[in-house]
Parts: sequence; C-alpha cells; structure tokens
Amino acid sequence: MQSGELPMETVDRAVDKVLYYKEKYASGSEASPLSVVGCEAHRKEAAAIGDASICFVSGGLDPLRPGETRTLFVGSLPYRPDQASSQVAGGLSFPDVMADRLGGASLLVGIDPDEAEIVRVLLEAERYDRIVYGLYNGMDNRGQLEIVRRLVAAGKRVTAVALGKPYDLEALEGVDCGLAAFEYTPLSLESVARVLSGEVRPAGSIGNVWHR
Repeated sequence: MQSGELPMETVDRAVDKVLYYKEKYASGSEASPLSVVGCEAHRKEAAAIGDASICFVSGGLDPLRPGETRTLFVGSLPYRPDQASSQVAGGLSFPDVMADRLGGASLLVGIDPDEAEIVRVLLEAERYDRIVYGLYNGMDNRGQLEIVRRLVAAGKRVTAVALGKPYDLEALEGVDCGLAAFEYTPLSLESVARVLSGEVRPAGSIGNVWHR
C-alpha cells in the first residue's frame, strides 16, 4: 500500500467484504445450508430412495389389508457384531414397527433362536394365517432360518424380509414372498411397510439369479 502498488480503495473494499460476511454468518441472519438437512424435501427424497431399494426376490407379493389382524410379525432386534460378541443395537424392533404400521401382532425373538424358542414361535403362529419374518443375517444365525422352514412346513403363508444379508433368502424354499431390504434402519422399515401394504412396488433388483 505504501508503494502504491495496491490502491487503498481496493483494500478498503476487501476489508468491508470480510466484515460483511463475518457479521452475516456470525449473526445467523441467513440460514446455513446445514440447517436444511433433514427438511421435508430431504425426508421425501430419502423415503423415495429407500422405497426404490427394496428388492422383490421370489414368490408373489400379496399386499396386507389395512387393519390386518390375522398377521403375525416376527423378528429379532438388530445387532452390531464385533470380535468378541454380537451387541444388540437396540431401540428398533421390526415386528413392533410393522404391527404398529400395518396392524396384526408382533413377536420378538432372539437373534439365533434355540429349539425352545422355535417351538414357542410355532405355537404362537397357530393363531395366524400369515407370518412376516424379518430375517437379520440368518445365514450366521441358523435358528431364524429354521423357524421359517418349520412355519412353511406347517402350511403357513410366510413372507421373509432380509434386513441384512440377502443370502438368507437363497437358503429358503417355499416362502410366499421374499423381499430384500439390505439394512435394519428406521428408513428401511418404513419402506418395507409401504411395500407390504401395497402403497409402493418393490423396484430394486439383485439379478435374475435370485428369481426362482
């Protein structure tokens, strides 16, 4: 500035601009872009993405009627595996969410049901026409798959929803319908509920190898 190479008015304009933006963002006079995260538009977009990710894998999808009372929703809580054990993530229950959204009853089981729990599910299922089982990595927890197999053998209409690895569905025969959601989250459960009710069609695809 002293040499005259940078005019004083240029410096003044730059300082004024810095002060303007400091005041603008420090005062919160305009919303930061981060403040709109989770807004209605974002929620709708996330729901649409979730709906589009649900995959129809096998069988036929017969939508549940509103206020359905002859359907039993079965499943375990989500869990987070580590090197030592499988920790229950908690706070989210597939059977409870589905029963709340669609009607019917809910039955919570362990992540890897033993024989006593399998028998308990079979006895409870006798009262219902249709069973919707939320599988969560059943290939690693075979008790889940055994319940589904015995329900099918008992003549029950079973819809199997893979909330983790979709390979669980490949291990099952005779289910009325197989759906893959790939994750056990509030968003995915809402999408599953919309698919089961017929509100949206499962638009995802995991290849023809899955279709029997």
